[in-house]
Amino acid sequence: MSFGFEIVERTPELIAAEINQIKEEVRDAVINGTIEIGRRLCEVKAMLPVGKWGDWLKENISYSERTAQNAMAIFKEYGKKGVPAGLMRASVTNALQLIGLPEDIQHELIDSGAAEEMSSRELKERIKELEKERDEAQMRIEDLAGALSAEEDAAEEAERKTDEALRKLEDVCSHRDQLIRSMEAQ
Repeated sequence: MSFGFEIVERTPELIAAEINQIKEEVRDAVINGTIEIGRRLCEVKAMLPVGKWGDWLKENISYSERTAQNAMAIFKEYGKKGVPAGLMRASVTNALQLIGLPEDIQHELIDSGAAEEMSSRELKERIKELEKERDEAQMRIEDLAGALSAEEDAAEEAERKTDEALRKLEDVCSHRDQLIRSMEAQ
């Protein structure tokens, strides 16, 4: 008797594909889940009297304050404006590393896929590299601005000297004209 479907043989390759599919589904849910946890933690923290937050966490959630603060930071950063597409499958640690970075560096890491693909250590190193590149570029800009300013100062000094030389030349020409008129008058 046939029921119209084929029984698939379970192989290590098939099981690996299933595991990878589950991993992808979990990765998809991690950042969004963390945002929702952070949202609720912010809500509860606002309700509790000062000094009760840590106790509440231990008794009700089994989170350290640091873990709770990280979830709340992710909510505050990504909960209202949305998670960029290139960050949806990033680890919580990588998402945290991007918070507070200059926008150009954030975009570079998200758009390039680094935030999702790199390990936390690799991402930390890449952030250092990008910050160093940005700082070096800023120093080059400042050096160029300084050189431009020096060039402008030199140009202004040359213009001042040219004006002074022209005035002296006019004085000499005027004096020459007076001498010529005086000689003609004799």
